[in-house]
Amino acid sequence: MNNRLYCFAHSHRILTPFARQFSCGWFDGGCFIFARALQLWLGGRLAVIVRQELFDERTFDHAVLGLPDDTDFHEPLYVDADGVATAYDLLEYWRTRERLPDPALDDPADPVRFVGHLEKESWSCWLAQELKTRFGMPQGRELPRVLGRTPHRSTV
Repeated sequence: MNNRLYCFAHSHRILTPFARQFSCGWFDGGCFIFARALQLWLGGRLAVIVRQELFDERTFDHAVLGLPDDTDFHEPLYVDADGVATAYDLLEYWRTRERLPDPALDDPADPVRFVGHLEKESWSCWLAQELKTRFGMPQGRELPRVLGRTPHRSTV
């Protein structure tokens, strides 16, 4: 992968200290911390990918940042440690690459879903500052260009 956000999020300087403390990365336990950092940095709302059969439960498979429809894409965008995607692209990725049958997007996510999940506001605050230092404050249509779209997600 060579999109900017992915390279930043998975760099030795950013990921290693987190993985040492929590024994996980951004896609196997740390997604809420990363999504919250994105929210502190860019605003927006927390959203989640969840299996249809668990939709009414207090659980989720992956947390992302949802951003409003103020881009050239004419639909909300979603950001995680892979980059920027549309809802369709995000769900398609979870269906095909993660093999999650029938994923659903809960946006905005019910805060009850986050009870009991790995949460460490100090890590999210640190990461938000690192994101701001590295990328500045991209807005709307700049997001896919500045942060990058993932190669496995379609381009518009």
